[in-house]
Amino acid sequence: MKDLLKTLLHLSFLIFIISSSAGAVGIPLPPPPPQVKIKMAPPSGKVYVQVKGAWVLVPAPPGDGPYVWTGEAWVIDPEPPPVGAEWVPGYWSRGHWYPGHWAVIKAPGPHFVWVPGYWKGRVWISGRWEGKHPHGHAWVPGHRGPRGRWVPGHWKKM
Repeated sequence: MKDLLKTLLHLSFLIFIISSSAGAVGIPLPPPPPQVKIKMAPPSGKVYVQVKGAWVLVPAPPGDGPYVWTGEAWVIDPEPPPVGAEWVPGYWSRGHWYPGHWAVIKAPGPHFVWVPGYWKGRVWISGRWEGKHPHGHAWVPGHRGPRGRWVPGHWKKM
């Protein structure tokens, strides 16, 4: 019994030493980036973008679609949208900036098909849910046609 108590005492002392030694077991991580708050909305026709950790005032994008700031100009985002998601443009609300982002849109019911948003020239056509498929039809997802033009998703008679 005495040996058991002695062993427990030694173990607890060892655990105490290990747990109290700063940085004995750990992975050094860089400090988090500083929190920067923008205190006011930009002037009309301008938006803030984050460039190398700093907020920079730039001209607003040409539309509500998913654009990417290259450091010099806005370009159409080449990445396809996530399945079932639609682009929500950035906006100001109660003194806070909410950046543009993809948001998942829930289906209004079973058997609905998601038609993703797409670019028609320089205009963004928002995604939407299509209702139940017509009898004898199949859904053809949006795709590039033989000449590279975008063909929106549609029902095709089988």
